[in-house]
Amino acid sequence: MVTQQEHEKAQKEFFNKICYEWDKTFDSKRKEQNQLVDEIKIGEHDRILDVGTGIGVMIPSYLEKLSDGSVTAIDYSENMISVAKQRFPKDKFPNVDLIAMNLYDLQSEDEYDLVVCYSCLPHFFDHDRAIEVLANSLKEEGRLAVCNLKYHHMAHEEMNEDRKKMMDHMPEHRFLTIPQLLTICEKHGLQLSYAVDDEDHTLIIVKKKPAERV
Repeated sequence: MVTQQEHEKAQKEFFNKICYEWDKTFDSKRKEQNQLVDEIKIGEHDRILDVGTGIGVMIPSYLEKLSDGSVTAIDYSENMISVAKQRFPKDKFPNVDLIAMNLYDLQSEDEYDLVVCYSCLPHFFDHDRAIEVLANSLKEEGRLAVCNLKYHHMAHEEMNEDRKKMMDHMPEHRFLTIPQLLTICEKHGLQLSYAVDDEDHTLIIVKKKPAERV
């Protein structure tokens, strides 16, 4: 039985090691990422939380949609965030904050209009706790978008040895079905707003329910 500590240690070691190669994996899919962001429908004033940002591959797509909105991007790989800061220096991107932190330590409440989990949900050890934290961070009627492009899910035998080692330390339940994800979301006050699951991508958007008025 893999513990959370073992799981997170293996993942962090893997992502810290390959951070300088990560742009080759993701930046080649800029067109598809832009289309995904179009589908999410970002508002120009939105405050966005980008979870598991890595080196910030989705940030350019967000910024194209924002005027006076902002992006807070988090990842628990310090090296990934270090590379992201080189790509998005604060003096040139004042509305982008890049933070090395564990998702479970996030203490934001009612702060974000949109939370995006792009190709990172399988890396959460405790899905229920992760969704709870993200739900708390959303403003009333804020949205959580869980998405990935299908190319990202490589077959296990095609992965290099480092990635195999990291994946072997992930819990067996890491890949949620859509019904399983929606059950957890509903538990934490998030209701389905939009869903697509085709050969190219998966995108699930849930919205935070309005608070009950007394």
